[in-house]
Formats: sequence, C-alpha cells, structure tokens
Amino acid sequence: MSELNGVALVTGAGNTIQPTPCDTLLTAKRFLGSGIGRQLSLAYARAGCQALSLADINIKGVLETIELIKSEVYNVKTLALEANTADVESVKKMVAQTVEAFGSLDYGEVDIDNNKDNRRTTRFL
Repeated sequence: MSELNGVALVTGAGNTIQPTPCDTLLTAKRFLGSGIGRQLSLAYARAGCQALSLADINIKGVLETIELIKSEVYNVKTLALEANTADVESVKKMVAQTVEAFGSLDYGEVDIDNNKDNRRTTRFL
C-alpha cells in the first residue's frame, strides 16, 4: 500500500551541486541549487505518488531527475516543466499545466524566489 497516491508538484527539481575544481561550495550552491528539489521528487515517487510534475528553470536538470526516478520507480507518470518561481505568472502556468496533465494536484512544494531582499519562502500546497 502506498503512503501517497496522488499528484505532486515540485520546484527546483533540476538542481544539483556539481562544483568544478575552481568553484567554492558556496558559489556552487548559489548557482546550482541545493539538490533538495531533486531529493524531494525522488521521495514523492518512492512514497507512491502516481504522477509528478517537476519544474525548474534548468529543464535539462529536470529531465535528469526524471531519468533517476524512472530507473527506480517504473509506474510513475512525470511531467517536465521549465518554470521560474520568481515570476508569479510562471508559477500559475506551472500549476495549471499540472492540473491539465493529471487532473488534480494533491501535494506540492513551491520555492518562491524573492530576489528583492534575497529571501526564499517555501510553501506547501
């Protein structure tokens, strides 16, 4: 029996830390994210979500995350979305695309990037 069996939306799903020898860890985190979105995506899949809508400004990273999920959880549907959480219209579009593709949205995490004062707010749906 699955713990979760609905549809989840995760932002930052394409983020990974991949510093080069010239990068400091701080610089890598600032530009490539912390990898929490990728790990949360994997956790939702492992917990039994039927469908995952994965979003990031880094669409290549999202597609890599989907490959990781599909290699471990075979029966989960996925949707890759390019989205910028600093743009309200982009967030609205991302939610609408998820509902259109899967018929509902049951779980979610949106990391809202507030560039004005360098603060981030995480909201769970």
